[in-house]
Amino acid sequence: MALGRALASPTLDKRAVEVTISNGTILGGVNGNVEFYKGIPFAEPPVGDLRFKHPLPFNSNFGSLDGTKKAATCMQAGTEGTSEDCLTLQVLRPVSVSASSKLPVAVFFHGGAFSSGGAEDGNDMTPIVEKSVGMNAPVILVSVQYRLGAFGFLAGKELAEEGNTNLGLRDQRLALQWVQDNIAAFGGDPHKVVIWGFSAGAMSVFAHSVINGGDAGGLFRGLITSSGSVLPTASVTSTKAQEVYNIVVSRAGCTGADSLQCLRALSADNLLKAASSLNMEFRWLGGNPPHLPRPDDSDSFYSVPGDAAVADGKYTKVPMLTGNSEDEGTLFALTQVNVTNDKILQDYLATYYPGNGEYARKLVSLYPDDLGISGAPYGTGLSNNVFGQYKRLASILGDITFIFQRRFHLEKISSEVPTWSYLSSSLHHLPIVGSMHGGDAMQTLSDSTSSPAVTQQRWLVSFINKLDPNALGVSPPLINLPRYTTSELHQIQLKSSANALVKDDYRMKQYEYWRDNISRFRL
Repeated sequence: MALGRALASPTLDKRAVEVTISNGTILGGVNGNVEFYKGIPFAEPPVGDLRFKHPLPFNSNFGSLDGTKKAATCMQAGTEGTSEDCLTLQVLRPVSVSASSKLPVAVFFHGGAFSSGGAEDGNDMTPIVEKSVGMNAPVILVSVQYRLGAFGFLAGKELAEEGNTNLGLRDQRLALQWVQDNIAAFGGDPHKVVIWGFSAGAMSVFAHSVINGGDAGGLFRGLITSSGSVLPTASVTSTKAQEVYNIVVSRAGCTGADSLQCLRALSADNLLKAASSLNMEFRWLGGNPPHLPRPDDSDSFYSVPGDAAVADGKYTKVPMLTGNSEDEGTLFALTQVNVTNDKILQDYLATYYPGNGEYARKLVSLYPDDLGISGAPYGTGLSNNVFGQYKRLASILGDITFIFQRRFHLEKISSEVPTWSYLSSSLHHLPIVGSMHGGDAMQTLSDSTSSPAVTQQRWLVSFINKLDPNALGVSPPLINLPRYTTSELHQIQLKSSANALVKDDYRMKQYEYWRDNISRFRL
């Protein structure tokens, strides 16, 4: 699911705006005080023989490019206007910016479980640029598209032997290089780039902090991760990864001597049909998506599990702003209505971790089976437990997929780099889902003047500018966001009309078991 808000096409001003880069001139549009430039290619189309291969820089001359039209999104199920030729980005900047402005830049990676979403779909950044202008701290935003599902994240020994794994991450990395090479033409400073993401996009941001052993090569100077962080995954040649590859091959009719070449020769629609069929099955719903970044030790790009990389200190030493929604797991638990008793729940979670089912069952046992009283949405007692194990499952999925990841990340890096953390509880009133996954994102990318929206937008603009969410002021509704330390565990809880300082110590017993056995909990 792409996070944020979907907007109708804006009424455009008649002013002609354009930016020239080495590939040609991009004709943009104007929406209020924001200029936008859509559909800018940063890589050659990954089609034909380039399917399942590293992205190549876009070196052609496009002459004059109409940047006012929505670009095709990358191949994904259930969405119109998709194409395999999708490696484009959009740039938003304040009006009247010149090439000499040297504004700070945020590069955004969208969410969608690594299988859906797009640079524009539900991710309109206009309110953030507007807010930055209003704060007299203008920023430029770049939103990136990358290959999804099997097109970008198919694993297995066949791809590993070719050295063509984690292609979606490689697309993102090439886009970051494009920013270094071209953002100055838009008035941005390539030395002041922060990378930012929601959900799978936030997990992507984390991945870039450990790629190449943490050597960022000057591509970014800060991280913003919203509802996503460390992603513990098994290797590209693990039993689980190979099973996904084999299922895709079988459903595509490619069980032959050269299955990978057969997949390359398929039409994009047929490959999508075979690969996305997994996303519709109970086993691969919830917090167990089939297509994920996976460590590949055949090169230095993404060579070790993310949890091992941060534990070993092999990460980019830059400041980070991070946070979660309180009820991260509710939307995912709703897909598992068949989980009606303790045994079914234990057996279901065991499928996440082949060969480590006993650890999954032990983790489940640490969450009380109490008719949902202690589950998510939290603090709602017996209410909202729409099926037998819904709230208990929601608590577990939210923790292992999002909240524990963030806590582990902070625990490992906060003594080395400045870090800040928040917990969004502002949608507590919503029935069934509460402060759901993506709820904070919808407010961040809105025109709302609510306390949580204003808080998150001001933090964001301040961090992009100064690498500190407090640097541009903490006048109401903001309060000072203390740095996170393992001794204090401070974070700000965003409520519907106020902010409060709280400790990041909830469900600590469950967290410590997960953390101490993290190598057994790699997807």
